[in-house]
Amino acid sequence: QHLRQQVLKLREELLEARTIEDLRKVLELERAIFNAQQKDAEFVYSVSMESMENAETIGKFSDANKYLKEAIIARSSLPQFNLHGLWIGK
Repeated sequence: QHLRQQVLKLREELLEARTIEDLRKVLELERAIFNAQQKDAEFVYSVSMESMENAETIGKFSDANKYLKEAIIARSSLPQFNLHGLWIGK
């Protein structure tokens, strides 16, 4: 949650930097946003899945496999996909 708030703040700063045409600041903020999003497993999962589908569409199956592996790693960090063993039947 904190990470997403940080990214939102960085995006607001990025809009301001673009408005005043501060190219150095724009590049710095874009890099910071990218790095922060790479720490967000849900973001990495969705981007990897989308990239995999795009790669399959254009016939780049080795790239698609690479993106699938990235998605699987990210997915293992998401609690909604790690519910095995938590079911209690009553």
